[in-house]
Amino acid sequence: MPRGTSRVLGLLLTVGVCGGCTTASESPPPEAPVALSDFTDQQVFLHELIAEAALDDRVSESQLETLIRWRDIDDTPNEEYRESIRVFIGCLDLQGIDAGIVEDARGGDYPETTYAVYGSQPMEASDPCMYQEIWYIDQAYQLGDGVTQTRMRREEEYLPEAVACLTDLGFDVPEDATFRDLEELVPDTDEDGTVCMLLPGRWGF
Repeated sequence: MPRGTSRVLGLLLTVGVCGGCTTASESPPPEAPVALSDFTDQQVFLHELIAEAALDDRVSESQLETLIRWRDIDDTPNEEYRESIRVFIGCLDLQGIDAGIVEDARGGDYPETTYAVYGSQPMEASDPCMYQEIWYIDQAYQLGDGVTQTRMRREEEYLPEAVACLTDLGFDVPEDATFRDLEELVPDTDEDGTVCMLLPGRWGF
């Protein structure tokens, strides 16, 4: 996930917004795929993910088929991503692990939908289902063009509000600061500052 996404999810776990949830997205394999920003083309990114997934014997046929379909149509449809989450949650349910979909209320066609695993189980308990059903699909969706461009547009719209929020907290914000600059400015340990960076409607806010 992009830096801003992972740190917000980390905050949710820290302050208990998700009701004691943990998230499977925070348990990367030894060699995680590179971020989309390292490429210039979504097709290249999807091709790299497919190559890695094809060599990963934990990956289900359906997960690989979805990645190949997304490459062929050069798109990452939200409904297909949500269906993969439902399959993942079904896998967890068979293991007695509770999980749910976390919604982004204002994401348009490409909301930053994600998932959370609840309860007191260790995070690694969800790993087999995660790698089997959702690991590569999750990265393809969250780092694909649809979500990335939607997120960038929303961040630009929210930038003045984020600047005002951080200024009220005492941060020295440069006049020409971008949203990325604000993320660099706010320490991960500053909960109030990190809340200023939450886009309205994102994961229930």
